[in-house]
Amino acid sequence: MIGKSGRAPRDPLLATVRIILGIAMTFTLVVAAAVAVAVPAIVVWRGAVVAKLSGHGAPPETIWAILAICLMMIGMAAMGFFFFRHLYRIVGSVGDGDPFVPVNAQRLSAMGWISVAEHVLTVPVTALGHWVESVTERARFEFVQKQLVEIGRAMGASKVWTSPMGPGAPGAHHEGGTRMGNDPKMSVVNKFSQSWDTPNLFIMGSSTFPTMSGFNPTLTIQAVAFLTADAIVNRYRKNPGPLV
Repeated sequence: MIGKSGRAPRDPLLATVRIILGIAMTFTLVVAAAVAVAVPAIVVWRGAVVAKLSGHGAPPETIWAILAICLMMIGMAAMGFFFFRHLYRIVGSVGDGDPFVPVNAQRLSAMGWISVAEHVLTVPVTALGHWVESVTERARFEFVQKQLVEIGRAMGASKVWTSPMGPGAPGAHHEGGTRMGNDPKMSVVNKFSQSWDTPNLFIMGSSTFPTMSGFNPTLTIQAVAFLTADAIVNRYRKNPGPLV
C-alpha cells in the first residue's frame, strides 16, 4: 500500500527487524575483527602460546589447529555479515512496497550459497576444535591418573593399576563421595538417600554409590531415585524425620 508521498507507510515490525539485522551485522563484524587481530598476535607471540598450550598438555602443533580455526571463523563471520546484509536489504524492499524487484532473487540466491558455505566450514572447524579439546583433556586425564597412583601407593595399597584409555577416553562415570550405608559413622546417607545428619536432605545421583559399578550407572541411578521419591511421598511427607 502506497501513501500520498509515494512511499509505503512505515511498518514498526519491519523497522524492528531491520534494527535486529543491523545489530547482527555489527556483531559479525566485531567477531571478524577481533579474531583477525588475534591471528597475528598468536603468530607474533607463538612461543608464549605454545608454552601455555604445553602447560595444558597440548602438543606444539596445536597452535596451527587454533590458527586454522581462527581463519575459518573470520570467513564464517564475514559470510554471516553478507548474509544479514542481503536480508536487511530484502526487508527494506518490503518496507518500500516492492519486494519483487529482480535484485531480490539474486540476494536470495547469494544467501543460499552463503548458507551452504557456512555449513561446509562448520565440519573442519568442529573437527579441529574437537581434536584440540581431546588432546588437552587426555593430557589432564593422564596427569590426574598419575597423581591417583601416587596417592594409592602413599596410602599403602598393595597393588595400584590404571585402566588403558580407549578411543573414547576419557569418559568416566563419576561415582561415590556421599556413599550410602547402614552405619551413620561409615556413610553419608541411608538406603533411602536421606542424610543421616539432616533428615530433610535427600542426595540423589551416583555419588551415593558405595563402590564403583561394573557397568554404566544410569539405570541404577534411576532405580534409586524412584525408591527415594517413593519414600519421600509415601513416608517422609506423612511423618517428617529419619526414615531409618
